[in-house]
Amino acid sequence: MTFRTEAYNLFNNVNFGNPGTTLTTAQSFGKISATTTGARFMQMALRYDF
Repeated sequence: MTFRTEAYNLFNNVNFGNPGTTLTTAQSFGKISATTTGARFMQMALRYDF
């Protein structure tokens, strides 16, 4: 019997996106308005071999 667990983004760290690079809109130039990391994801599996 095998039990396996996997976790991605376990500690829920935030990875910010790139800052805005459009010079025509001064309000958004240089501002970071998005994140690139999804939500926390965990998976467990139980396998029985005979």
